[in-house]
Amino acid sequence: LAEVLVRRRESVALARLVVESQPDASRILQSQLIQLAERDESRKFLHDVLNEKGVGPVKDNLAKRQAAACIALAALGDAEVIWPLLRHNDDPCLRSFLIQNLASADFLRQALIDRLQRSSVDPVERQGILLVWAETKLAGVSSSNRARVVEIAMKLYLDEPNPGVHSAAELLFRRW
Repeated sequence: LAEVLVRRRESVALARLVVESQPDASRILQSQLIQLAERDESRKFLHDVLNEKGVGPVKDNLAKRQAAACIALAALGDAEVIWPLLRHNDDPCLRSFLIQNLASADFLRQALIDRLQRSSVDPVERQGILLVWAETKLAGVSSSNRARVVEIAMKLYLDEPNPGVHSAAELLFRRW
């Protein structure tokens, strides 16, 4: 289906499938979406999904869709949409789904390391990035990236006054 949509240059239909699919299928569809030259309409659609509001039981499903939209936007080169969503929010569902999805987003590994190193990053965002690494399967992380993440996490564990960052670093060590 994705190949047909790419041939027909149906970027919005493909973006819709990306946000409505399970995470594994979504990653496959994202790779097809990246191949399309016409991305403006799909980017607009994905940003519209991020701006949707939901209440009640629809909220969880919307949070899943928004997390997938965020990852798709990052795949299309708009990684900056991720960071604010890892900070404090009234509803933690989107942040939780985003952390889970980011753990398997191989193409964002370096961006996560770079962001974790920045001193100006909000502590809750930093905690979220550490939780992403704690959820990441070790087999998918290169030894150089693993060493870098452990080095940064150790420094944060020892020096960061925020208890959330401290406990997220400890969780990372326990899992790795």
